[in-house]
Amino acid sequence: MSVDLPDLIIQQDLFQVGRSSLTTVSNKKLRSMIERLSVSSDSCSIRTRHRNDLLASLTALKGYDEYSTPQKLPCSIEEVFSHYLLCEQRVLRLLELVSEIFEPDTPSLRLLRYGGLWPHSTCRGLLGLLSASSKTIVSPPWKDFLGEVGEALSMFQRARRLSLAAERQDVSAFFEEAENSGRSGWKAIRRPDWLLMEIDNDFLIRPNQVKVAEEMIRPSSSSNSLIQLNMGEGKSSVIVPLIAAAIADGTRLCRVIVLKALSGQMLDILSQRLGSMIGRRIYYMPFSRKTEIDESVVSQIMALQKECLTNCEILLAQPEHILSFKLIGLERLSSCEYLVGSRLMKAQRWLEQNARDILDESDEILDVKFQFIYTMGSQRLMDGQPDRWVLTQAMFGLIERHASALELTYREQIELEWRSAGNFPTIRLLSREIGNVLISRIVHDVGDDHLSSISFEQCPENVKDAALRFIQDPNVDDRYSRVVKEFYKSDLLTWQKLLIVCGLVAYGILLFALGSKRWLVNYGLHPNRCLSAVPYLAKGIPSQSAEFGHPDAAVALTCLSYYYTGLSDSQLRQSFELLHKCDDPTMEYGNWIRNSSLTGPLRSWNGVNLEDEVSLNSLFAALKYNKNVADFFMNHVVFPQEGKEFDEKLSTSGWDIPSQKHHLTTGFSGTNDNRFLLPLSISQQDLRALKHTSGKVLTTVLREESQAYLFAADEVGRQLPASDLIRLIKQHDSNVRVLIDVGTQVLNVPNEEMARCWLQLEPTVDAGIFFDENDNMMVLTRDEKRENLKSSSFQSRLDRCVVYLDEVHTRGTDLKLPINARAAVTLGPRLTKDRLVQACMRLRKLAHGQSLMFVAPPEVHRSIMQMTGKAEHDRFDAFDVIEWSLEQSCLSIERSQGLWGMQGLGHHQRQIKMERFWSRYPRIEELASGPDSNFESVTDFKEHEMQSLEDLYAPTSIKTNKQPGLIELNRDDLTPNHEREVAHEIEQETHIERPPMVKPVKHRIDPRLPSFIHSGSLRQLRQFRSAMDAIISNTSTGHLIGARGKSLCMHRLFVTRDFTCTVKRPTSGYYNEYLRPVNWVLTSKLEERPTELLIISQFEANQLLQTIRSSASKVKLHIYEPRVTMSMRSVDYLPSSTTPCPSVIGWLTLTQLVRLELHIFAGQLYLNSYDDYSVLCQVLKAAPSPLLPFWKGWAGIRRKGQGFLGTHMGRIVEGRVLMGEAFED
Repeated sequence: MSVDLPDLIIQQDLFQVGRSSLTTVSNKKLRSMIERLSVSSDSCSIRTRHRNDLLASLTALKGYDEYSTPQKLPCSIEEVFSHYLLCEQRVLRLLELVSEIFEPDTPSLRLLRYGGLWPHSTCRGLLGLLSASSKTIVSPPWKDFLGEVGEALSMFQRARRLSLAAERQDVSAFFEEAENSGRSGWKAIRRPDWLLMEIDNDFLIRPNQVKVAEEMIRPSSSSNSLIQLNMGEGKSSVIVPLIAAAIADGTRLCRVIVLKALSGQMLDILSQRLGSMIGRRIYYMPFSRKTEIDESVVSQIMALQKECLTNCEILLAQPEHILSFKLIGLERLSSCEYLVGSRLMKAQRWLEQNARDILDESDEILDVKFQFIYTMGSQRLMDGQPDRWVLTQAMFGLIERHASALELTYREQIELEWRSAGNFPTIRLLSREIGNVLISRIVHDVGDDHLSSISFEQCPENVKDAALRFIQDPNVDDRYSRVVKEFYKSDLLTWQKLLIVCGLVAYGILLFALGSKRWLVNYGLHPNRCLSAVPYLAKGIPSQSAEFGHPDAAVALTCLSYYYTGLSDSQLRQSFELLHKCDDPTMEYGNWIRNSSLTGPLRSWNGVNLEDEVSLNSLFAALKYNKNVADFFMNHVVFPQEGKEFDEKLSTSGWDIPSQKHHLTTGFSGTNDNRFLLPLSISQQDLRALKHTSGKVLTTVLREESQAYLFAADEVGRQLPASDLIRLIKQHDSNVRVLIDVGTQVLNVPNEEMARCWLQLEPTVDAGIFFDENDNMMVLTRDEKRENLKSSSFQSRLDRCVVYLDEVHTRGTDLKLPINARAAVTLGPRLTKDRLVQACMRLRKLAHGQSLMFVAPPEVHRSIMQMTGKAEHDRFDAFDVIEWSLEQSCLSIERSQGLWGMQGLGHHQRQIKMERFWSRYPRIEELASGPDSNFESVTDFKEHEMQSLEDLYAPTSIKTNKQPGLIELNRDDLTPNHEREVAHEIEQETHIERPPMVKPVKHRIDPRLPSFIHSGSLRQLRQFRSAMDAIISNTSTGHLIGARGKSLCMHRLFVTRDFTCTVKRPTSGYYNEYLRPVNWVLTSKLEERPTELLIISQFEANQLLQTIRSSASKVKLHIYEPRVTMSMRSVDYLPSSTTPCPSVIGWLTLTQLVRLELHIFAGQLYLNSYDDYSVLCQVLKAAPSPLLPFWKGWAGIRRKGQGFLGTHMGRIVEGRVLMGEAFED
């Protein structure tokens, strides 16, 4: 543009008023309460540091000027309107100057205007030229002039807002607007995008927002840093867009990282703030392991990211997307996809050099419990199956026996609800005391042989005493551990069972499941994802990818989930279909209905007809919550499918997000309680001017109008259901229209149903507001219409609505509630100060007209009483609540210290490996053509995922591998740390990305097979690989048998290549899940009593059937099926009372030993006779190494996790003696 500008630049007359400032007086009661927080003499302890920080914040609050709001406007409406007209005139004058500049000044140009061909210019279009994303080159004088126009327009908008506030007599809004003169601390010519954002969104940036934004753009510490800013100060709605607009300058990639629950809201905010005149596009590229990746996709991702950087755009991301992309390159290299893997590694390297990250709600993003994992290799059944879940179910059976007695003695320390006889009750232990009592009773039951699979009848008294100490005390003296290990060294199965019980009892798995976790709040079933229990993000919201980090915790919580949820009709039908295939369905069905309310024909198995819908309905209703039925379903369906672990993993955590990169990472949150658990690469660097924030928040919450406390319980002291809770709140205070359920006291009721229930109980309102399952804020009207709040007329009529915020939305949600809004805030177990104040500050005008009341359920009320020392009849208030929440915060931080250290160590090791990798491959393109001899620098990133029972629970002194755990290295302080380590393993919730499905191998006839068919030569038969070498050695049980055992066990069985090869080799090398069943067997006709045989695939049998049947064939084909139920007959069983079957006679020509080996290899569970049992016993005695663990593991693989302990083989591998009556005649 070369048009001359006018010499006159109009100056602004600012309309500015002030209000009296009051120096904040620190609350003495609050200070006294905080001073009581520390109970440690250690000046470096968490409690001491936490206390000192809070006291420093209160001290800073003393010098903080807080303005008092007058009761009336400081000037007349006429004066305000006069200012508005003045601003309007100045804007119009500037626009006239612009119009004059662009007015055609020659006759020919005027003709173009009259013909409608003259370019049309608008104010918004001209101001848009100031944007950093504009491609038009604008001269400095024009920039100055357009900036002056923009500032005049911004001041005109401010004058309009002042006029509207004056007309409404909204004194608070008027003063907030009048105090901000605009552009304090920044200049429009330097930050033109900020000016455009003000104009586009009709607001003025406040001075404190500018200070925080400038600090986050260029941290004074010159390092990764986090800042605390009070809730309601515009962190997400204003400051994040300000920072993003400044950082996205074409030299670095701006990434805004937010939580999944807030990503939709942040996308709307960024689009609104940075669209229109600023013209910034928001990129959103979700990424996971499920994303189909090839060279073209990697190139497209790189092109989009570079385009985002070059065009000054913003990339919106979630932590899961970033960490998944970080791992995918390593995963592809480990899977030998070198071309794709090398390009992905190069893309990740580019991100580390060019990305500049902004963290919103940083305390949640960097949560110490967050871990992201890529599982690698094949799944295999966990060590100790199926005892791992069978014993857990048996332990819950013992707990059920003691539940009623515990309730009578410790009524206030246990929540117990019985449905009916035979059904497992819902149980929650509310204190450590009752947990210790329960554990002692369970250990006593184990000692009295009430666990059917563990018996101490045959062991000496000193061994029994040592074993009971071992399963009860995680820090048992080494001499007791050695006594137990030495006695059971030849009985590895019992040793494994003791380790399982030790984990459940000594290491607190049972107490963790019954006390620390709440059903449908912290865990539960996912309707579509899997059959096992998963972590819940909040009430009723199961995680889409997280799993519990400890296998036994997952098993225990899965059992409780099915006990509490009950089986669906389809699951019950499936259970009956499986029961029909059992050996003795009558006996099992009798166990199901023993304590049920069924009568008549349904008391008998023969009276069950799955086609009779009428009787089926009553049958299913009676058995829905039956524990025995649930155990049966889990043992036959759930755990065979879900009770598996992967061999290896690639892992990341929150430590990897702010790790050292070329550009800094900055973030903020409304609280700073997690500053003690931050990764070492980032630190809390609060501004000096904001040191008072924590103290101000607590002071705001503790105002006189927010002191109400309500104990919510029924007449017998139990937690109230949702409808009764609303009634009680309404009776106590009819002004409450907002329920902030941060304590998750509304259970089993969807959010929409909760809003509907409240509407029915509150006739003076017109609608209810809630969040739906997709995190959308919805409105439910009285006529049952649902609509989005954004497009609803109720958005400006919140005074006519009730509002329900579930726990997951008590953070980051911004609602403009009425100035006189009153909210009820629920309390819940382990509710920290951080979460509590975040929920309270959803009331943006708290202490300025809005107020709170706290609602405590029985469990929390008793906890507050215990901590404060108050009695039942004493008065409770907000101070008691805050003191209790501060205590919960300290406990939470102390519990997380061990996990913080473990994650830090893991991150440090990954950093070292990554540096070694890049030093070996500075040019990653070298890997595209394949690895070299140093490729172990890539595979080093893999970590062991599967842990044996000994790794988890055996003391280091008696472990086979003698490798101590991380905390066990410190033997001087083993007791507290060791307990804490296990607790963290249990509580850790990992976000899992499963590996892709393996690829099948095409069928192909073994080239040696036709020659063997025509010759029948034993020499040619022995050219095939043995079943042990070809198959068993490639499963997870191969290590359970020594080298001599492999040479002697199943060496008479040979297999073809097509029978062996089912899928391409998994990365773990284990084929547990991909074994073919044994159905087709060849023996040589040259042997009268064959001692060796060849197992072939169905494909080979089909293709060569005519050849085998031909007269030239020297082999015989046998059809085989293993006997897996008592009612079946084995292929080599010949009853004395029937005519011999030719196929059975054919099998009987084989030697007994080779038949028994085939039965074991095929997974047969029942023997034909006591004679077969005797032969097996002789094999066991002659074996150079114990075979029982190997046989048990192999049978588990063949059974795919389904139980078999009641069968002949099950009892044999358990070391039990079988008598003659166990076999058929």
